[in-house]
Amino acid sequence: MLGSVSLGTLGLIVGALLTGVGVVAYAAGNATLNLAGFFYGVPLLLGGLALKAAELKPVPYREAPTPEAIAGRSQATPTQTQIRRDVTRYRYG
Repeated sequence: MLGSVSLGTLGLIVGALLTGVGVVAYAAGNATLNLAGFFYGVPLLLGGLALKAAELKPVPYREAPTPEAIAGRSQATPTQTQIRRDVTRYRYG
């Protein structure tokens, strides 16, 4: 499940949200939310941007495999199974 979620997108969303809270808190004069928003939001936003720049998208595959494919997977070696898992999830280079 986690392999189908892009960590770069997740970092961008959470970082932008916290940075936005920090900016609004700065404008409202709320020091606690201001510090939390800037000290956690900006690094998450930058980290999300860096992950998004280095992101390798997963290879698309069919949701419903054929019975022949299922039978072939039962005969796969551990290396072949690991390769299939690696190419069907987000990777960061």
